[in-house]
Amino acid sequence: MKNLHLKIKPVKHITFVLCLVILSSSAQNTINSGEGTYYTGVAGGNSGNCSIFVAAGDYLHCALNTIDYDTAAACGGYIKVNGVKGSVTLQIVDRCPECKKGDVDMTQEAFAIIDDVVNGRVPITWEYVENPNTTNVKIRFKEGSSKYWTAIQLYDLKYPIATLEYLGANGDWVAMERQLYNFFVATNGIASPMQLRAIDINGTALVFNGISITEETIVTSQQFSKAVLSTTTQDALTTHVIYPNPTKSKVTIKGSGPKHWQLLDAQSRVLKTGVSSQVDLSAYQQGLYFLTLLEDKHTYKLVKH
Repeated sequence: MKNLHLKIKPVKHITFVLCLVILSSSAQNTINSGEGTYYTGVAGGNSGNCSIFVAAGDYLHCALNTIDYDTAAACGGYIKVNGVKGSVTLQIVDRCPECKKGDVDMTQEAFAIIDDVVNGRVPITWEYVENPNTTNVKIRFKEGSSKYWTAIQLYDLKYPIATLEYLGANGDWVAMERQLYNFFVATNGIASPMQLRAIDINGTALVFNGISITEETIVTSQQFSKAVLSTTTQDALTTHVIYPNPTKSKVTIKGSGPKHWQLLDAQSRVLKTGVSSQVDLSAYQQGLYFLTLLEDKHTYKLVKH
């Protein structure tokens, strides 16, 4: 694959941000446990499954087990790994197919920080943390992208992305399909210039306007904001409160006026619509969902557990 990180230009188009005040996601705050191992790593290229460039000599990266890798949903995220000797913060840039859920395969240099290398396989705990190195979000198109087939990657993110959408010709947001190699793909292509909306694992959304297909990396003027944690889900721009969140079954929408809503899955597919003050998620699997209130066009993140 051509290394597109060498050609970078700032984006010249106006962008705006929609920040949601949400309850933390399970991915963000869960303490995970498993085994830590080490491998040679992928420093000096973008050969990891996440297709993220890792500089030569940068050994603070890791491969995550296939389950937690979650079809590249973890790519670009940072985790703090704890062992008997200490802790180390690593970027997820690769996948470990043979690892069990909870396992982290890190470079030998990183492993040496948390345990003695001679031990080889050791018990660890880990959790997601904010990217300590972030400036602004960068966008790149996969080689071969065109208006007939478009593949997009966002990187240098505070937190991993949950969904990426583009604005369709009819004014609706269209979800792109995430690939195992960490690009979002529109198989029918997207015409340039395009409008993109990215939502991170905390439910914060960024919208990028006037993005055109190019071989150069686009440096935007935006970055995801740090999540604001609460015992309920409430948008700072509205009077609606959604609780309990996380939920095992139903959530209640508290606020004035009618409650026309859409329930979407993590790929922004509409699961059902309704006009009521309650939304029942009991028929759905555990995971991340989005609830859009149609009156004010605001979207809230829901966690089903």
